[in-house]
Amino acid sequence: MGIALLSIGAIFGGGISYFYFQKMNKELKNKLDKADKELLEIENKNSERLKILEGELKSKDNELKKLRGKNDSTEDRFDDLEFEVSKLKKVNHSLKEENEQLTSSIREYDMLYNAKKDEIEKLKNQIGQ
Repeated sequence: MGIALLSIGAIFGGGISYFYFQKMNKELKNKLDKADKELLEIENKNSERLKILEGELKSKDNELKKLRGKNDSTEDRFDDLEFEVSKLKKVNHSLKEENEQLTSSIREYDMLYNAKKDEIEKLKNQIGQ
């Protein structure tokens, strides 16, 4: 009879344990399902955010390309202007030299004019005497 009671106790204890662990298993499964659902929602939100960020990145990349193009264009114009300034400096230098030569020639002609004027005055004085 001791074995029968022991067997009944073991069966009864096993049944209670089975139902207890069955209940715990369902609770854990529900918690796991809830956690999976939350992770899926987070993943979806992050996926949407990633798409938005990728779009912004692409936009900024296009903006950067445009700015680089403008920068290249500006650098080209700057180089062209530097070349033009260099040419104008050479022309200016050449004109300064030409101006100095012309000024020197004018002084020579002025001196010749004054000398001839003095000579004419002397000749007039000689004729008039």
